[in-house]
Amino acid sequence: MDVNPERADEEMILDEDLDPWIIGLDYLASSTEELETFPVNLSDPTQMLQVRLKLDVKMKEKMKQLLRENIDVFAWKRSDMVGIDPSMACHVLKVDLKVHLKIQE
Repeated sequence: MDVNPERADEEMILDEDLDPWIIGLDYLASSTEELETFPVNLSDPTQMLQVRLKLDVKMKEKMKQLLRENIDVFAWKRSDMVGIDPSMACHVLKVDLKVHLKIQE
């Protein structure tokens, strides 16, 4: 992204507003609504999902049922992702160990 020096502060603020992972802005990454945690897989109570607590009771039950009926689309561990090349699911940093590291100022 090209940064206009005259508008650098404005663009930085915009970036912070859009990126919930910026250190010190944890509140952007959290839910603003109360959630209800429930076991989605009744045969494995460790597999939990969340739905909005304030949903209508009928809608909440329909949502839970829909999630339970489609449990096969969730990957709880890497071995659950049959047919996916592990290189697609692994994060790799390209670092040249011969380069001297410097701290940005």
